[in-house]
Amino acid sequence: MSEFTDEILKEATGKSRLTFALILKAELEESDYNQVSLAKEIGVSRIQIQNYLKGAIPSAEVFRKICDVFGQSENVLKKYIIQDLVNRTNKKIKNYDSSIEIVASNQSI
Repeated sequence: MSEFTDEILKEATGKSRLTFALILKAELEESDYNQVSLAKEIGVSRIQIQNYLKGAIPSAEVFRKICDVFGQSENVLKKYIIQDLVNRTNKKIKNYDSSIEIVASNQSI
């Protein structure tokens, strides 16, 4: 796949909200790599590749290797990892706020 752009990725994945997992999936589909060959190339297990495809965030070292394998800019892909982390944090905050509201409403009864 050529250098990532939001338009190319949205077209390739069919998703409006992109994540590192979706980008990795699109890259695998467009390349000669499969989960096993990518795992061997970057020195992780196939299970770890599956975890990345399910939303796990790779270590900085593995992230660099993935970028190198697919010839992509680390800076471009970093924004999607940061976006994933921000979305997860916001979801946790929302769940925490909901829990506080439930506790507060139970105390006022």
